[in-house]
Amino acid sequence: MDTLRVHLAQMPRLYPMRLPVQTIGYNDHKTVRTRKKFFAFEVSIIFSGVGTYIRKRRTWEVAAPCVLIKWPEESFDYGPTDPRSVWEELYLMYEPGSQAEFQYRGLINPKINCWPIQRPASVRAEFTQLMTLLTQVEQLGMADRIDRACELLIMEACWTAHPPPTDRAEEAVRQIQQAIRAHPFADHDFAALARQHGFSPATFRRHWNRYVDQPPARYAMTLRVHEACRLLVETNLTVAEIAFQAGFEDPLYFSRCFHRLQGTAPSSYRARFAHQNLPGK
Repeated sequence: MDTLRVHLAQMPRLYPMRLPVQTIGYNDHKTVRTRKKFFAFEVSIIFSGVGTYIRKRRTWEVAAPCVLIKWPEESFDYGPTDPRSVWEELYLMYEPGSQAEFQYRGLINPKINCWPIQRPASVRAEFTQLMTLLTQVEQLGMADRIDRACELLIMEACWTAHPPPTDRAEEAVRQIQQAIRAHPFADHDFAALARQHGFSPATFRRHWNRYVDQPPARYAMTLRVHEACRLLVETNLTVAEIAFQAGFEDPLYFSRCFHRLQGTAPSSYRARFAHQNLPGK
C-alpha cells in the first residue's frame, strides 16, 4: 500500500504547462511486485532496493537508485525480488500522450526503459522539495509549482542517462552535448563543432538527430533557458541582465524564447519561485 497518493488531475492551474502531473504516489517500503496494464504514462524513481523490470517478455535487473518508465496501454511486471529488500519508490503519472512531450524536451528516450541515476543527491533534494509542496497542495496555485517540481526532479534523474556510445559518431555527438552543457550561455557554432569532429554540417546533423531528440539549436536554447530559470530564482539580477548573461542581445527576444519554453514570462517565473530560496522557507 502506498505511503502517499495525491491526485492533481482536477486541480486548477493558473499557469498551465504541457506536462501537468495527474497523480503522485510514494511508497517508502514496497514489498510486493506490481503486475498490471498501465493506462497513463508513468515515471518511477527508485531510491532504494533491488529487483527486476519486465516489459514485452524482456527482463531488466533493477538496482537503485534508478528510473523506470511505464508506457500507456502496456502491461508491466516490476518490483522487488526479495521482500526483505527496502524498495523505496516515487511514481509520477501523466496523461496518455505525454510521453511525446517528454521526448521532445529530451527528458526520456523511447529506446531506454530504465537507467541508473547519476546524481542521487540532487534527485533526493528535488524529491524533498516536492514532498514539502505536497503538504500545501490545497493552496491556490500549488499545482503549478508541483508540476514544475516534478519536471525538475525528472530532469535531475535523467541527467547523463545515456548508455555508452556504440560508435564514433555517437561518441562525437555526446562530446558535443557535454561541451554545450558545460557552457550553456555560449554562442555555439555547430558547423565548427562538426568540423572539429571530422563531420560536415549535414553529416553532423544527421548523426545528432539520430541520438538526440531535439535539434542542436533547440537543445542549446533549452539549456540556456533552464540556466536563466536558476538565475531568476537564485540572484537579484534584472531580467535584462540575465538575458545578456544568457547570450541574448535583445531582452524582448529572450522573454519570447523563455515564454515559449516555460509557458510564462521571466518576471512571472521569478515571482512564483524565488521565495522558495529565501532563508527560513
